[in-house]
Amino acid sequence: MSTETLGRTARLELADQALREREAVFTRPARPWGWRGFEVYTSTMESVPLKDARSRLGRIHSSAAHGQPVEITRHGSAPVVVVSKTMYDVMFTDHLRWQAERFRKALDEGSVPEGTLVIHRDDLERWRDASPEEWAAGKLDA
Repeated sequence: MSTETLGRTARLELADQALREREAVFTRPARPWGWRGFEVYTSTMESVPLKDARSRLGRIHSSAAHGQPVEITRHGSAPVVVVSKTMYDVMFTDHLRWQAERFRKALDEGSVPEGTLVIHRDDLERWRDASPEEWAAGKLDA
């Protein structure tokens, strides 16, 4: 089966599996002239120490801009990954969709996800009618 015909869920499962194997997964348009399909590519992510990254920033930028993420480590730990803006936008959008789906499932089950601030109509009315002094004093908790 071609990766072009995989559904979104299958692409995400492939990406998750590859990340577990310590590989970077990225998508790019299969054809540059606007075709909507996506191909999934996997490759081993390059890892660069911070000391070397300073002198190789141009090459790191070029790699990231062409879809190849680069991991930068400091003393072998605390890695960060440099990715293109397009790849970041795709990952961030998928993360927001995942959070929204998780929230919907929790509400369907009758619970509120941990860490969620619940605001009641009374709170909104109290905040709307609050004086500047109350706001400044920080007395308007939810």
